[in-house]
Amino acid sequence: MAKLGSAYVSIGAQLGPLKRGLASALQHVKRAMASMARVAKIGMIAFASALAYATYAAVKQEAAEIELASALKISGQYTEEMMKKLLKEAQAIQKVTTLGDEYVLTLQRMALTQGIMADEASNAAKAAIALYAGFGGGRGKPEIFLRYYIDAIRKTGSSLESYVGALRKAKTEEERHIVLQKAVAFGWDVAQSKAQSAGGALLQMKNAIGDVAEKFGNALLPMIKEMRVAMLAWIGENQEAIKRWADTFAKYVTKIVEWFKWLVQVIRSGDLKAAINEQFAPIAAYVERTKAVAKSTVRGVAVGGLVGGAIAYTRASRTSPIEPGSRPWEKELLQEIAHNTRQNNRSGEF
Repeated sequence: MAKLGSAYVSIGAQLGPLKRGLASALQHVKRAMASMARVAKIGMIAFASALAYATYAAVKQEAAEIELASALKISGQYTEEMMKKLLKEAQAIQKVTTLGDEYVLTLQRMALTQGIMADEASNAAKAAIALYAGFGGGRGKPEIFLRYYIDAIRKTGSSLESYVGALRKAKTEEERHIVLQKAVAFGWDVAQSKAQSAGGALLQMKNAIGDVAEKFGNALLPMIKEMRVAMLAWIGENQEAIKRWADTFAKYVTKIVEWFKWLVQVIRSGDLKAAINEQFAPIAAYVERTKAVAKSTVRGVAVGGLVGGAIAYTRASRTSPIEPGSRPWEKELLQEIAHNTRQNNRSGEF
């Protein structure tokens, strides 16, 4: 027995560290699971954000291409070959500047709408980017300098002279043309130099990531279009249900607005206790009525049970049937129940 007791004590002593070790391991597992859950949550958010960005990039690129194609068609210059040529030239401009190709497509489209021929649309876009980079000084945008450039080559405006002073000194049209071409060449070098800087490198990386996102987004666009068709069909078939939901929502919003108005009044008045009592008075009254009804019901059930039991007992103990309420004590009890019921009905407890 002594050996058995000592063995038990020895086993118990050895189990203590084991239990503590298991508890510590359990805590580590819990912390690890919590960390994994956080990582999974962050991953899901990042995945959803990536999909949203990819879709946005694809939609933006698609819109720029549609607008460019429309400008070509309006000017009577649309062909698949011309469209592909302009897209390729926009991508080439993106590679050596800090601007995305969808922005260059916008400049090409604006040049077309201002009467520039399709073959010269990319050159006009490059000139706008160059003049903005070389002479803008942070003022305006490339699309503004596009208008200045077109006015200069058409001799319909002199706004560009405010930025390129040498244009004012030119005495002949040939000199103006040479000055303008030199200004564009100088600005283009500046634009490319900016792309080679650290800040420019970041912008180019952003544009490259945008191109990758566009590829993923393009795969999602057909599904989005299908969803649009299904959604429009569902909305058309469920107008009544949508109206009911909207009406219900409006009611809740109205109640919330009323509550906030009451809260503002409470804050202004400063009497919070009185305001709360006023708001909760109907609830308190309802609770009191419910308590009274419950008490009356319990009393009525108890008295009725006694009467019923007494009458049943009397019937069972007699061989001859006796009509309920024929005895004096039965009549008194039944009259009391009827009196209590009338009183409750008058007071509105039932």
